[in-house]
Amino acid sequence: MIPTIYTNLFYSLKYYPLQNNKKLDVFLKDTAACYKVALLISNHGKARLEDAANLKRIKENVLKLPEFMYDKPVQFICIIFHSDHRDQFLAGENIVSIADKGRDYYHRCSDIFAEEIAAISKQREKVCAVKNQLNNRNLTYQDGLPYMTFLLVAACICRYFIYSEVVDSMAVSSRSLLDQNFYTFITYMFSHTSLLHLTGNMAALLILGSMFEKRVGHYKYFLFCIFTGVYAGVTASIYRAITGGNTKTVGISGVVFAICSALVIYQYKECRRGYMPIIVYMVINYFIGMLNPNTDNIMHLSGIFVGIIGMVLIYAAQYIKKKQADKRFYSINAGL
Repeated sequence: MIPTIYTNLFYSLKYYPLQNNKKLDVFLKDTAACYKVALLISNHGKARLEDAANLKRIKENVLKLPEFMYDKPVQFICIIFHSDHRDQFLAGENIVSIADKGRDYYHRCSDIFAEEIAAISKQREKVCAVKNQLNNRNLTYQDGLPYMTFLLVAACICRYFIYSEVVDSMAVSSRSLLDQNFYTFITYMFSHTSLLHLTGNMAALLILGSMFEKRVGHYKYFLFCIFTGVYAGVTASIYRAITGGNTKTVGISGVVFAICSALVIYQYKECRRGYMPIIVYMVINYFIGMLNPNTDNIMHLSGIFVGIIGMVLIYAAQYIKKKQADKRFYSINAGL
């Protein structure tokens, strides 16, 4: 299909259409010296132009139209949209080859189409700029320091060494919701019971959190951690209230397990590899937690579950942004 932005471009250059369909648009401009004809050709899919002979037949058919019954020369410019560089007829005159990926090619374009070539080049710059913005919204590995992970680790370390005893008011318990101590669903993440507890969680957060932050970006990562941490804390509180347990829950391990499950989805979807070590890590740590009666495995399970939810929400947000960017991309016209 021929992009609307290029048909709009020729309208703006005072061409008028002679023929329009999904594979070929023909535009005509009557000048004092000659007829200028623009052929916009979609060379995607099965119905491809394979050689110069096909292009010649198209031009011959266009010349049979009643608009060319006057004794005036006809000059053609062909703008061909394709996904690769397999086209065999690109050695002709006044041919512009526009690929989905890679360079554009301008083949022996004469001065008579200087205005059209300049307009197409300017339009292509705008299109490429929008495509770059669109690509930047994709979940791709980003360079730079994972400073949100460093911030979370620093907060946990400062909380432990400044006030090493776990205060009941900062931990999640069965009474957190009933007593409306909603702040505990944030503060419990930064509290740890021992140096070993702190070290284990910080090591996992530094390694896995840094990986995840570089994949989804700083702000999405931070919101993901807060969302999954609050969810895991609320789940633990409800579970304790239902079962009548009095265990108080602290630590950021729920967020770590959420990051693990999200990374598994990312690695499988984007890379098709690298997810099995993370699964092994989750399984080993979960069974180690089962051997320790002081470990809140409900927190770990809810972390795994909410990590999946969080990653689905991230992909949903990416999809919506991509659709919006696509809409803007196809709404660009030559006058912008």
